[in-house]
Amino acid sequence: MWPFKKRQLNSTSIDSDTIKENELFEHKKYINELVNYQDSLEEEIATLEREAKESLSEISVAIDNSLKKIKAIIEEEKQLKKILIKNEMEILDQSTGLEFENEIAKILPLVGFEEVKVSKGSGDQGIDIFAKKDGENFGIQCKKYSSSVGNKAVQEVISGKEFFNLDKAIVITNSSFTISANELAHKANVTLWNRLNIEQIISENLVDKRIGTILATLSGTQVTPKDLGMSNNFATHSQDISNYGKPQDDLFEDAKRLVIEMQTASVSLLQRRFRISYNRAAQLVDELEVQGVVGPSEGSKPRRVLIEQQAESLTILDELQLQRKRLIK
Repeated sequence: MWPFKKRQLNSTSIDSDTIKENELFEHKKYINELVNYQDSLEEEIATLEREAKESLSEISVAIDNSLKKIKAIIEEEKQLKKILIKNEMEILDQSTGLEFENEIAKILPLVGFEEVKVSKGSGDQGIDIFAKKDGENFGIQCKKYSSSVGNKAVQEVISGKEFFNLDKAIVITNSSFTISANELAHKANVTLWNRLNIEQIISENLVDKRIGTILATLSGTQVTPKDLGMSNNFATHSQDISNYGKPQDDLFEDAKRLVIEMQTASVSLLQRRFRISYNRAAQLVDELEVQGVVGPSEGSKPRRVLIEQQAESLTILDELQLQRKRLIK
């Protein structure tokens, strides 16, 4: 029995060694497979990184090319717009008095006026154009001048407004207005449109007409601003034009009262008094110029205020309201 048992133990020992060898072989094989898989993954990752870099490079080049194209188109648009504005203003400057009235009558619908009619000329009582806007009747006098328009034009339109029982009066010129004309218009609540106002209307209208062409050039199809969801900048442009002449900043009246009181106007003054950004203050100064409150820029000098301070222009109530607004903000 003993020899048999000894042989059996030897066999069991051999089987155990074989199993261990097999297990070790399988472990080595598995480790090799893991190493190979890791190498494969590293190679694949390297390939993906290389392809990603190449793609990013291609995208970067494409973006740069697109930006260059956009900048070129925008610059072309700016130059074209300048030429068109210049041509339109030359037409106005070279027109006769009646031709000027007819040209203004074509412009008025761009800013929301309806039922625009040019008067017959004689016996118009100082009103060259009749128009309606927002349910109100307007009387408009047109002055095609090479020099500044004075008090007489404002007085005539005031008389015409009373004669025809109109709601509001406007004087429009291709030139500018004297300080006294601005003061009288301010007192009588007459709106004055100078050359800058006309250029702005023409400019905005040209941009509105041309924007579809720009977008079409970029995309290859005729795309409207509304299609691209550009409601803030382009789709509401016609609404901006219809509101032309109305100050857009809610601080405008406060700024107007301030500069009339101080008899000086500058961006830094508005920044300090209202604690607003430089851009907003600069925009307010531009609006004050458009509305005939201050004169044009004279370099680094403060703007000249075109309306003299009146005793009643800044009442105690106005001052209290102004202070209240500042505290709220």
